[in-house]
Amino acid sequence: MAEIKTLNQSEIWSSSVNNQNNQFVITGSENNAKVSLILTPNQPAYLQIIFPQAGYNFDDNTIVTFAVSKYNIKLTKNLSNTNSQICIFEYVFKGNELTKFIHELTSKKEADIELNDRMTSISLNGTSRSISAVLKYIEDNHISSIPDPFHTNDISVATTPVSNDTVPQIQNTIQNDQKTNGKSDSQIFYMIGYAVAFFVIYKIIIKPIIAYRTKRKNIEYHSNQMHLALTLCKNEIAEQSQKLYIKREQLIYYDDYGTIKNEKWIKEIFNFINSRIMPILLNNNLNMYYSNLKDDIINLINIAATTKQTISPEIKRQLAQETDVYHPNMDPFDYEIFCAKQLREIGWEATATQRSGDQGADVVATKNGIKLVLQCKLYSKPVGNTAIQEINTAKIFYHAHYAAVVSNADFTIGARQIASSTKTSLLHHDELQSYAMSLISEL
Repeated sequence: MAEIKTLNQSEIWSSSVNNQNNQFVITGSENNAKVSLILTPNQPAYLQIIFPQAGYNFDDNTIVTFAVSKYNIKLTKNLSNTNSQICIFEYVFKGNELTKFIHELTSKKEADIELNDRMTSISLNGTSRSISAVLKYIEDNHISSIPDPFHTNDISVATTPVSNDTVPQIQNTIQNDQKTNGKSDSQIFYMIGYAVAFFVIYKIIIKPIIAYRTKRKNIEYHSNQMHLALTLCKNEIAEQSQKLYIKREQLIYYDDYGTIKNEKWIKEIFNFINSRIMPILLNNNLNMYYSNLKDDIINLINIAATTKQTISPEIKRQLAQETDVYHPNMDPFDYEIFCAKQLREIGWEATATQRSGDQGADVVATKNGIKLVLQCKLYSKPVGNTAIQEINTAKIFYHAHYAAVVSNADFTIGARQIASSTKTSLLHHDELQSYAMSLISEL
């Protein structure tokens, strides 16, 4: 019974022998190509390349070229052995072609395989060890009639396996029967020592240097990208600085105890980031740096929003036409309309009175039989006693149930004292809706 014995095995190349008929096969497999050199006693040696049928378009006339440097072999299709799974191409060596082929195979690093204008490659690393193993087996077992240069008369000293570094010496033993002494043990030890020394130098010195340079290059790259991301953010914030300034003025106020109320402004910061900053970072593939730059971006927004801005005429015209959103530069009467709209949004019937003849009420609002009158003060300084006195007069005139003074500013101590004694509510406009809803809930 035939027994296949493996003589040498590496990552890509291996060699084996069939003990029954002394057929030797030196095989390498890579990139869907299986390349085999087949040696049989009393028969010509031949090269065989096998491809899977899947993924290729072969016909009966397909030629495969196996090229090692400038040495080319053209293989034709073996029609009798090809089937639906694999396609086999072969070339039979003539004369001394095999000797030259072995020389090229063991002295080069890579071979190219071309078929149907498609090019692939196979590494030749390990061919020398596989061929040396075959040579040693032939000599040890006195096998004759193997094609040159594998004939026993040509390989009297090819018994010592050698590395790829000794390829030229292998070729001399194959091609010239006068150079049959091979490598001595001491020379091999020297070569092993050189290899070990190189490995140690690479491991301890060269590899850490390469790793350090790679790391430094990566750090420099990411630093430059982060700087670019921050620059783009700065440019956008600078371009939107007037609007950010106005938005902050609209959304920040102080409560009755002098505590700053900035929740809406904080929310607006992240709205700005999501609507303006993130799209810029995404478009430039820089969004990965946002988490590192988040605090810097928020700080830049706050600086822009707190820096006194010269509002452009165009933005002033836009603001003058808006009554749905508060802004400190709006007309006082528009501020009254703004407060009325705040109440209408939550279901009240609210009307801003005329500029004169309003008897102290700027807004009159009703809901579920409750009447509320408002004084609306768009001030740049604290609101005084007069506003409280006027709204209480309006409360009597309109037969209102409740009276309140609404402002963007704070109130004086005197105003707070009078408001307390007259049960007049003092509100920031951001508190108006919650105040009005509380009046309905008391019913």
